[in-house]
Amino acid sequence: MEKGYLRIINNDTYVSKQFLVDNGYNPRTLENHLSRYNKGKAFSFANKKELGDNMIWIFYNSIPKNLILKYGLPRNSDEAKKILNNAIPDDLDRGNSYWEGQFKKFWFEKGNWVRYLPMYSGYLLGENQKRAYAKTHYIVNLTIRLRYKGVPKIELYNAYMKLPHIIFKTNSYRYFWEKMKQCEKKGIPETLIHDFKINGREPYKVSIMVRGLIQLYYGTPKGYNIPKIHKLVNSDLRARGLLTISLSTVYKICSDVEMKNRWDALRYGKAYAKNNLFPYLEREEPEAVGDVYEIDSTRINFPFKEDGEIRYLNLCAMMDVHTRKIVGYSFADSENFEAVKECLKIAFIENHVVPNHIVCDNGSAYTNYKFENLTNLLNDFGVNVRHCKVDNPGDKGHIERWFGILQESYLNNHVGFLGEGIKSKRKNGRKNRHLEALYKSKKYLISRIEFIDLIKEEINNYNTNYSKVVDGIPDKLFRAGKKGITRTFKNFDIAFIFGKMKRIKVSRSKVKFVLDGRKYAYTIWSSKWANKLNRTKVHVYYQPLAMEEINLFDSQGNFLINLQRDKSIKQITYTNNEIKAYQHFHEKMTKRIKDNFEGIFEKAVDTEEYLSELPNLSMDDELIEKMKAIRMQDKGLIRDALKDYRLKELDDKGFFDTIGNNPYTGELKIYTPKPKRNTKFKILKDETTSKK
Repeated sequence: MEKGYLRIINNDTYVSKQFLVDNGYNPRTLENHLSRYNKGKAFSFANKKELGDNMIWIFYNSIPKNLILKYGLPRNSDEAKKILNNAIPDDLDRGNSYWEGQFKKFWFEKGNWVRYLPMYSGYLLGENQKRAYAKTHYIVNLTIRLRYKGVPKIELYNAYMKLPHIIFKTNSYRYFWEKMKQCEKKGIPETLIHDFKINGREPYKVSIMVRGLIQLYYGTPKGYNIPKIHKLVNSDLRARGLLTISLSTVYKICSDVEMKNRWDALRYGKAYAKNNLFPYLEREEPEAVGDVYEIDSTRINFPFKEDGEIRYLNLCAMMDVHTRKIVGYSFADSENFEAVKECLKIAFIENHVVPNHIVCDNGSAYTNYKFENLTNLLNDFGVNVRHCKVDNPGDKGHIERWFGILQESYLNNHVGFLGEGIKSKRKNGRKNRHLEALYKSKKYLISRIEFIDLIKEEINNYNTNYSKVVDGIPDKLFRAGKKGITRTFKNFDIAFIFGKMKRIKVSRSKVKFVLDGRKYAYTIWSSKWANKLNRTKVHVYYQPLAMEEINLFDSQGNFLINLQRDKSIKQITYTNNEIKAYQHFHEKMTKRIKDNFEGIFEKAVDTEEYLSELPNLSMDDELIEKMKAIRMQDKGLIRDALKDYRLKELDDKGFFDTIGNNPYTGELKIYTPKPKRNTKFKILKDETTSKK
């Protein structure tokens, strides 16, 4: 006999493939199981075809028990025969009707069922399962309403059963309408959820307190993994005599995208949030060669041997942003002004282009008095030198990205390169420890000269071959764009820019020398320094085009005193449009950060209050105090992480709603650099003056 999904062959119960598919089994997986049985590789999913019938029938007792439990199928063949062989009206299958087409249309229109999604969001269901529940909810509600409007019940039943992936399905006409009555009495969500099982048990809701505990342990900067979070949460629950949760529950909550986007900023820190979560300011690309140069330094994690020791070098590089060509570079044992100066010098000597803007870093090599003097000199040539925004390396993102390209695409091919190091933000940015140890052995270490030659060769390869960022090779684009440039450096200009030093004897409290036929004299007015320096020789550092100020050093290179004259400094100008753009972006960024962290600490406090209100059913005070200490420590770390974002706490509970002092306050003004004394050294006041 045959009835829909069912066929009895030699008194054995068989079901069709469609029976399993309609109950949620993956069609491709089912085909694989059937193929394995037919090839003699498995005993499950025994199947056969009857003579003259192309339909495949599956022996019900060969279906694995775990799949029967997982998909809520009849537990044995007798139960399957009883359910599937249930009496159904003879006119049940009358072909497609008007309501079948309407139900399919309503099923696929998102606007009909999307409003029911929140009713199932509290259950641990996958996204596809939640949508299936919401769609089924709408169809059940529609079926009940149409029934009272006089639509024939058999047409509604037919239309309902033809829908794909619907949660509740049965071949029993009577049982179907019993379920519809239950939906009217108990409510649709409760009725649907009651009959659906995941891994053999009904879905359950996670309480606000449990969800808060999971988020608290996930968000701590300690970076607990999922099993550790599961262990800590269950320890809290046991301490209160509550039921524990499963590991899969923790995995599901911690994999929620909205939760991760909110808490990852604390879990992984400020740098991760800036690079992966928070928005950034879009900048227009420079239109011509020399419009914008970017300069920065980084340590190359490539060890070499010198004087019997393992050493590393810093690479300082400058890029023309329009063509992405590296126009200058230098090497040094550490990031310092001399390396920056050498990089600029090589760029000007090799290319002679006068850039309109140079964007530099905020490190000590770019903020000392020597760099300020160099900046003032470049201003006289019409070069605007600007520091990138504090804590915002993306402000000079092109040169930052180039360091990644150099190491990722070029140096990574060489034996001895150790990756970008422990500070790398890229997934494969660091080599494994065994390879690091191997590359530091004598066999693989190269000399300093070999290392520098290797870097030079790879930079040249980049300039003459790389074409993935801009439409063309950097070197060719630079040479083509350079032809139309009229502002260029002459050789004597470059000599003036990078300064000179004279060794001069101090006589009668004066420093005097002649430059280009013109006499210069500087008086030491401090009696203390005059008595120390008279009749001795000092090193005088000066800028030929900025003779209003000189600096005196001893023979060991230690700063002594600054002597200066009145001078005017050209303004570093910003247009009003640039100011408005920076301020507008600052306002949006401030609101974005504030919204992201709104209520985070409040949730931790609420979770603690939930726990404190629960009775101590386990009577284990020691465990309760231990877990409380761990939570307090973690909340302290979270509070410190929030401080790193400069968020101001309003009270002891940790609520906050304002942004504190940011690196950039939004109050950008037209800035005029003023002559500054060297702040790195303190010039002692005259003793007679201090006594007064």
